[in-house]
Order: sequence, then C-alpha cells, then structure tokens
Amino acid sequence: MIMRWRSFAGMAALWGFSLALAAARGGHSAWLLVYSFGALLLYAVCVQLLSLRGLRAERTLSQSVALSGGDVQVTLRLTHKSWLPLVWLVVREEWLAEGRTDGIRFSRVLFPWFRRRLTCTYTMKRLNRGVYRAQPVAAVTGDMFGLLQSVRRASAEETLTVYPRPYDIRRWRVRGGHGEEGRIMLFPPAGNTRLGGTVRDYAESDPPRRIHWKATARCGSLKSREEEAYPSESLMVYLDAAAAGAAGSGAAGQRAEPFESAVQLAAGLLRYAAEARCPAGLVCRAGSREVTAHVRADNLAWGYAQLAALEPAAAGRNVYADELLRHARTLPPAYTVVCVTSALSDGLLAAAQQLSARRRKVQVLYVHTHAVLPNDVRQWRSRFEGAGCAFAPVACTHGGTEVSAYAADGA
Repeated sequence: MIMRWRSFAGMAALWGFSLALAAARGGHSAWLLVYSFGALLLYAVCVQLLSLRGLRAERTLSQSVALSGGDVQVTLRLTHKSWLPLVWLVVREEWLAEGRTDGIRFSRVLFPWFRRRLTCTYTMKRLNRGVYRAQPVAAVTGDMFGLLQSVRRASAEETLTVYPRPYDIRRWRVRGGHGEEGRIMLFPPAGNTRLGGTVRDYAESDPPRRIHWKATARCGSLKSREEEAYPSESLMVYLDAAAAGAAGSGAAGQRAEPFESAVQLAAGLLRYAAEARCPAGLVCRAGSREVTAHVRADNLAWGYAQLAALEPAAAGRNVYADELLRHARTLPPAYTVVCVTSALSDGLLAAAQQLSARRRKVQVLYVHTHAVLPNDVRQWRSRFEGAGCAFAPVACTHGGTEVSAYAADGA
C-alpha cells in the first residue's frame, strides 16, 4: 500500500495548531476545531487501514490471439473486503509489449460504496503486432476529502499475442490460382488491367524489354507482356530485419515502415503456402537472434507467433546477403528462395546471382513507400531480372509509423 501524506500532513498541522490554541485560550470554538479536525484525521486513517483488504483481480479477454489493427475486449473483475464504504475508486490497467517501450493504459473512476464485487469492461483498439503482458492491477482509493490516498495492487497474469495481419497474396495477379495441390504459384503484385492472354496495360515500373511492341502498335497504347507465374513445391522466406533497423523508427516505441509491411508480407506468404498445402519456412536474423520457422498448414499459428515477437535489428552492418547465401545454399532443390527486403544492395544482387547460377528459383520482393517507383529502383529491377531472378515491388500496406493503440470504455 502506498499513501500520499501531503494533504494529511497539512490537516495534522491544522489540528496541532487548533489544539495549541484551545489549550492556551480555551473556548468552545477552539475545542470544536480540535474535535472536527481530529475526526477527519481519524476517518482518513480508518479508510486506509480498513479498505481494499484482500484485493483480487481477474481478467477475461474476448480472445487471447488477435490480428494487428483489431480490437480486443477486456472484462476486469475486482473483489475486496472493506469494512467501510468506498466513496470513490480509481482502477488502472497497463499492458506492456515485450521488447518495446510503449504500452496500452486504461483507467476508470468507480463509486462502489458498499459493493465488494466490481466489474468494468474496456476495449483495446487498433492493436499493434507484438506480445503484450498485463501488469498488476492498481486500485487507488481514499477518503472523501482527499486527505489520504492509497494504492493497492493485485496480480492477474494474462498474455495477449497480436499476430501480423497477413498480406493478401490473392490480391496479386494470378494465372491458374494455386496450381496443383502441393505446389504454389509466385507472381508479381497486381495494379494493372489484364487484357487476357499474355498482354496487359503498360505500368511505369515495367522495364523497356517487357514492352510488347506488336500489341502496342495494334492498340495504339503501350502494352507489356504478362509475367508468367511459375510453380514451386515449397518456399523459404528470408526477411530482412537489418534494413528496417538502419531505416530508424517512428515515434517512441513505434516501429517504422516498411518493416511492418515486410512482416505482413512474410505472414501472407506463409498463409498462402499453407493454403496450397506446401511446406514453407521463415528465416530472419535480428542482431544475435535468428528466427527459423518451418510452417505447414497444421502449425501456421506457430509461424505467426514467431513473427509477432519479431523486432527490427539494431542499426549496423547489414549481413542479410551473407546470411541469405549461407542458409539458402543448404536448401533442397525444390525450395524457392523468396527475399523480402526494403533495401537493395550489390551484396544482395551478388547473392541472388550465385543462387540463380546454382539453378535456384529466386524471387525478390522489394517493400517500398514510393508512390511512383524512382529510376534507381527500376534499374535495380533490370539488374535482378538480368541475373535470372524475379523481382516485384510491393507498396507498404499502411503508410507512416504504427498508430498508437489505446483503450476505451465499453465495447
């Protein structure tokens, strides 16, 4: 129990002054002040000693696992043994995310009086990806005059895991759907109108060698060849967390884009592979911690859990290309190497060239925040495609940094 003594000390000083005045001069008025101030002090002390005894807390979540951007309703039940009525009570809740400095806080003022069982409901809205742990519930009460305030805490352990919301791979342009069972189809993101066959409208990100000149002459506007999807029996996703660390972060405790979009894209690839009933894996190194997950349809949630706890690597030398080459060399031939990154480099290009020379299928998914792809990205695209790798720019699923989660009353 924590008490605040400033107001109480001031009242005690007034009581001492009135007692000295009554002893020196006497009189009914002076002694009335002594008795009045003394009664207030006694009442404040009794409230502290006899209230919120045996405080217990119990939480009930509408769901223990959620997707980023979603809401979770929390019902908090408090029981206590107080011998005096509680005129007011402030309940404070806090959820802290592992590995981060931000959290979700909630407080509510109640007027229990003689009730010993209290219930309050609140909703955590727009949750960000992560693993949240509930802190002990804090209950603040005191006398009706504010002379003393005490804080009692009750432990009620609870964990909430917020998975990344998977990027909808099905929004990409698909030819033939998933293909055969046990095989998936990889293809670049959509954004253009298909004309049917192998020709579509020209996009600004298309390299010149993809322009279909005969169709352009026939239609009177630029047309491009449709990229062919290619089948893969299994895939291994390599997520670049070091690029996100070098890019910095947003506000305090918030992860910056495009790291969150890259995580969502990785989750979407794992889900897409699970729906196609083909094995998939995830490899990501964040500092000294390496995350390796092998995912099938029956343990997709485990792969999501690995992504939920993933944090960007600290700024420093990016070893993504070296780790990619070291790990991908040992993969079975049936695996397609999928690189999810927000930083293009000569090291990554060299690693992709070596893997392509070994007849590995390599696809680079470049997560970016550009409204229109700049010329340097188009040049990188031509270089990767010239090295025998598929290259697809993917726009961030939401711009800027994460929106801070918050708690609100009720549902």
